[in-house]
Amino acid sequence: MTEKLIGFKCGEMEKDFLETWDLQRRKLYLLSDKIRKPLSVDNSVWENAIEVENPNIYGLWKDLALLNMKTQKIDFDFLRTAVTILSDRNQSREPLIESVLTNPENMQNLSTDFLGYDVADDALTSGLMNCGYTESEEKMDWASQINEYHLFTSRDAAIKFKTYSDERIPEHAPFRVFGIYKLNNW
Repeated sequence: MTEKLIGFKCGEMEKDFLETWDLQRRKLYLLSDKIRKPLSVDNSVWENAIEVENPNIYGLWKDLALLNMKTQKIDFDFLRTAVTILSDRNQSREPLIESVLTNPENMQNLSTDFLGYDVADDALTSGLMNCGYTESEEKMDWASQINEYHLFTSRDAAIKFKTYSDERIPEHAPFRVFGIYKLNNW
């Protein structure tokens, strides 16, 4: 599997997750609520701090310089991130993925800190935090593998959860694994 940069997200960090996610929502959509704040490629889970200008097919920022310029005017807490997609060699020619790989920015040229992996469909609906869980599902098996942002830190765990999500929520399949990286020095 290769990991490819597909765009950028600027998420809000101002709101307290326990105030914006009531108990019912946390029980339905999260594996565990013993987290700091859920971060996700899904805007319903983690809101954009500012409206995306000229988004790519995934609704992410294409232009990091423009994102940087726009965020200089924000007077509340936010986090700029790079978003990647895991792609196996058999899927590397998929038009959807290929269409967003034209960004001149390269992960090797960015100073980043890894935050974790989300699992979402092509519309960026998170199978990890926005497709609901039944009472009978074995949430604890997965809950032990998520971090303070409700993301997987293990690539293998994220890939296994992707397969699980493809079976559990076939109407959203295929799911994909997305990496979220904090951008430093921007």
